[in-house]
Amino acid sequence: MYNSATDGAAGVEFWKSDGNQSGTVQVSDINSGAASSNPLMASSVKFGASLYFAAATAVSGQELWKTNGAQAGTQLVSDLFTGVGSSSPNSFTVGNNLLYFFAADAAGQGNGRLWRTDGTGSGTALIDSTTTNATKLIRTSSNAFYYVATNVVNGTELWKYAPTSPTVSVAATAAPNPNNNGISNLSVLGADDAGEVQLTYTWSVSGTPPGTATFGATGTNAAKNTTVTLSAVGTYNLIVAVKDTDGLVVTSGVTVAITVLQRWDSASGHESVRATQKVSAGAQKGEGTG
Repeated sequence: MYNSATDGAAGVEFWKSDGNQSGTVQVSDINSGAASSNPLMASSVKFGASLYFAAATAVSGQELWKTNGAQAGTQLVSDLFTGVGSSSPNSFTVGNNLLYFFAADAAGQGNGRLWRTDGTGSGTALIDSTTTNATKLIRTSSNAFYYVATNVVNGTELWKYAPTSPTVSVAATAAPNPNNNGISNLSVLGADDAGEVQLTYTWSVSGTPPGTATFGATGTNAAKNTTVTLSAVGTYNLIVAVKDTDGLVVTSGVTVAITVLQRWDSASGHESVRATQKVSAGAQKGEGTG
């Protein structure tokens, strides 16, 4: 059990207890010294392996924090209102493998705007920059979000945020086609409402391949252009998962069939014939949460 408490020396800080006096300890003195961080444990939420909550320091104000229950694992996620100002994150709601919440990144925003995070600073982003003073965040079974917020055009109204899946604008391909050394250059290109640069491309091999498939890069935006090295004769079904910042995924695939492989034998100084490669490509689109 986690709570806010003080021992009279460290101010009101983040504590945990197993129900026994000996098992009741301070997890972290977030606002170091006698001052209090006043962690808001009543509104905290479990997301992934961590607990997320709002707490304040003299340096960053009240911001988004997370903990795994250990001092070393208690850390600031992001200083959204840069400097001593407080973003006052609130209304934590989990959906699409992300944590959504309201926070203010500047003065005059009231209860804040709609944000999301994957638990990292780089993965924390503002969703709605057009409204302020957002309240009453509700997630539906279809992973759409409704909330009440204000802007200068519409006043205070009910708003909806429905994440859209990325799309494949250029299907996965492999080149040269064919080749005779077991190494192909792979490429694919996705599109997303948040911008292509926000997408990640993760390559894998499906089914039971005849050998290993080793990718030069995977799991990054740069992996839209990468290489694969295939180790044995046979057919390989390669899949690339294109994922956006909402955790939504679309896939594309390319089939690589190796019949004869020719690789340079450094010992003999000649090519050793083991296979030739033929490649066919096709998009395999489908939406889902990852």
